[in-house]
Amino acid sequence: MTSKVLPMRLAWRQRLWLLRNLFDHPLGQVIYRRLQIYSSFHRSPVYFAKKRDQIIHLIDLAIDSGCSVSGSRVVEIGTGWVPLMPFILWLMGAREIHSVDLYRHLLPVSANRIIRWLVNDRDSIEMIRQRADEKHFGNRLAKALQQTEPASLFDNPPMHYHAPADACSLELADRSVDLVLSNVTLEHIPAPTIAELFEEMIRILKPSGRTVHLVDPSDHSSHHDPNISPVHFLRYDDATWEHLSGTGIAYHNRLRVPDYKKLIQASSFRIERFDSTTNPKSLEDLKSFRPAEPRWREYSDDDLAKQYLTFVAAADDRIQS
Repeated sequence: MTSKVLPMRLAWRQRLWLLRNLFDHPLGQVIYRRLQIYSSFHRSPVYFAKKRDQIIHLIDLAIDSGCSVSGSRVVEIGTGWVPLMPFILWLMGAREIHSVDLYRHLLPVSANRIIRWLVNDRDSIEMIRQRADEKHFGNRLAKALQQTEPASLFDNPPMHYHAPADACSLELADRSVDLVLSNVTLEHIPAPTIAELFEEMIRILKPSGRTVHLVDPSDHSSHHDPNISPVHFLRYDDATWEHLSGTGIAYHNRLRVPDYKKLIQASSFRIERFDSTTNPKSLEDLKSFRPAEPRWREYSDDDLAKQYLTFVAAADDRIQS
């Protein structure tokens, strides 16, 4: 008997109502995890491939900046539901991987599913092989393929899963980390906490280290409801949006791309690369309304319509000297 796959294609109001009420429910986190296990997104090779491509892009940015994955000590901020990044880094030859999350979302059934897909997918393996240290790649791939429960490799050296955990206060030594990465995580963190997180990254990074991030500033309900645009949530002021979405499972800081740049510049980081893409559907939708919060009106429509942001930053020379 096969498990039913839930499409998880709720209208945006229904989705936010569900997530808000789950957060307030004593068993909300448990129920939410079960929904994620049986959702179509977490069973879809298309979804897995999209996540893989995002992670490979982040790793390429790190390599282009002079960081080597092989033999490195890496921290991932925001493990989420899909532990692809730690396994890709492990297959590439990372010496130690620490994956940190505020919530312990991961369950063996979902982790096994994604790891089996990764190690048996030819395109994925070829992508990883091209960037991997051959000394480690063959042995680690063989080890993963031999496991009947490949999730058992996770949260065992050299991979370490810290959840629930505070990424602003890591139990890692000063200047001991080569690379800090996150994939669509920062948009779920309040701006003051991002500032704290940046300072913690600077503390743990080596002088040669880098931090590399992919941020999705779009309304995440638009990923599930095709009837709204990625800037839909800019129609609501802060009080209304908090009432609609709450501050828990569905939390989104609604920061725009210039806000992230200001946060980086206010820290001790030096921006080495800062790229973003504009969503045409967002630009079109912005013609039909005026953003609710005055702070957004100082930005151009192009700034507001940015959907994906990637950036690479290094600690300031005077901090690391």
